[in-house]
Amino acid sequence: MVYLLIIIFVNLLSYLSSIYLSKELSVNTYGDIVLLITMSSFISTISLLGRSELTLRNISQNKDNAKISSILSSLLFSALLIAIYAISNKYSNEDVVVLLILSFITVTAAFTSAILKFKSKAITLGLLQKVNNTYKVIVFLIVAFGIKEGNVLYLSVFFLLIVYFVFFSYHFLIDCRGVYFFNVKNIRLYEKKAMPFFIDGMAFLLYYQSALLIFGYLELKYELAVYSLALLPVSAYALVFNAYFNSLVLSKFYKLANESNCKSINFLVKNIKVQLFFLPIIIATYLFLTLLLFERLFDVSKYPDLIKLSSFLVFIVVIKFFTSSLNMFMNLEENIYKKNVICIFAGVGNGIAALALINIFGLYGAMYASIMAELFILVSYAYLFMKKLRQFHG
Repeated sequence: MVYLLIIIFVNLLSYLSSIYLSKELSVNTYGDIVLLITMSSFISTISLLGRSELTLRNISQNKDNAKISSILSSLLFSALLIAIYAISNKYSNEDVVVLLILSFITVTAAFTSAILKFKSKAITLGLLQKVNNTYKVIVFLIVAFGIKEGNVLYLSVFFLLIVYFVFFSYHFLIDCRGVYFFNVKNIRLYEKKAMPFFIDGMAFLLYYQSALLIFGYLELKYELAVYSLALLPVSAYALVFNAYFNSLVLSKFYKLANESNCKSINFLVKNIKVQLFFLPIIIATYLFLTLLLFERLFDVSKYPDLIKLSSFLVFIVVIKFFTSSLNMFMNLEENIYKKNVICIFAGVGNGIAALALINIFGLYGAMYASIMAELFILVSYAYLFMKKLRQFHG
């Protein structure tokens, strides 16, 4: 519960920072920040290749030590990807430096988070695992002190580097020194057992952040900035849904599944019926937030499409509301492979659809692609769940 509260607090700070920065910074500067954060997430996920999640499983189940060689290999892979990215695109040296530091910190933080989860250090884990949120808060503090343009990216990433250098030094040299080991013979580009974790992470990024990456690639700074702001309430609602189902309901669902599949299925049916009761409340509160409060929270003269776009994204919130509960069923061992396949198709399909629809409909093309991807996931989950339900009830 402490970890959950900290995660909510850190995310809230990140949301508030985003609102403030969207008002105080120019559209181009805010768009640059969003693009750098999105690219660092994408690059770090690729370079990790699922090894941070594998590390957690290995030390939890087999009492293995964490491999420093895996961290170094991922960092080198990140540097290679950024070098290719810098050569193939016309970005400033400042952007490349910021992207390099953000990616390096994100990769290292992913491995240290695995150790913190194993040691149940909830407070430290909640405060420091989300590098992107910490970065946004630091940018907010710098801008609040009057530095709005020019060196804001350099200064913010410099202070971020100091914060994580202190943390990493304490973590590796003092707090968790005995957990890590290094052997030059263990340096590998990837590990086969980590691939399922990598596929899951990449699928999530593709169907959640494809549009932002495409806007950045096409150098559509306004569209990039406004779409990222429109996603803020969506991610906030998704955080609440996941927190409820993963923290309060999932454990009971798993226990019932161990006793009887029929009991767990009936339990989930009851939850879905309760969700139908709360659905009007979810829709009403979301539309109240976007249609009435957004005009006060954001500079709508700078982002004229924000309110309309955000209100349309209520469809994604509704879909995610039910996907979050069905996700418990898909996490059962018998369904996890099917879940990964569905997410891969949704991610790749979202990327292709977004690229095509953005060229036709611009900003709203990204929304159409996201709705289709989320709907594909929901329909697929619901089909498999109903199929199982019919088995139990004839």
